[in-house]
Amino acid sequence: MALPQPAKAAGLSRQYANLLISRGVLTRQFMVLVDLEERQHNWGFVSELVDMYLSDSAARMRQISGQLLSPSPDFAELERLSIKFSGSSATFGARGVCELLAKLIGWARTGDRERCAGVVGRLWAEMQALEPVLALFVRFDAVRRAPAQAAAAARELGPAAVVGL
Repeated sequence: MALPQPAKAAGLSRQYANLLISRGVLTRQFMVLVDLEERQHNWGFVSELVDMYLSDSAARMRQISGQLLSPSPDFAELERLSIKFSGSSATFGARGVCELLAKLIGWARTGDRERCAGVVGRLWAEMQALEPVLALFVRFDAVRRAPAQAAAAARELGPAAVVGL
């Protein structure tokens, strides 16, 4: 049986997520992930997704930039990469990233290298702004998870280990 999380710590990460949603940084999809984590008692799920999203996003940004730096960019490949990145960003709830990727997809379809490059520059800036915001959520989430993780460790060790302290 999973132990309930302290209301104050859980409230802090939820409040922060709601603030990010109200400011337009994230969509409600992000809260769906937080709710799923809580319903499943899968503490750390959202933090793991944040880490994966940021890591994957950096790799995708390098691929997208690489296409534009090529002497003859493959705009079909640029569109494909942008669509994949857009899908993961929408699933995660990264509103600004999704909006910029929609523009990039449109400009890639026209083959307009200059406009694609402009959007990619803004996309890099958006990702750089999003990273510390998500890192703070992960820190709040770690505070929220700490009591549950301590309780789970105590259960694993058993009463004899606690008495031996």
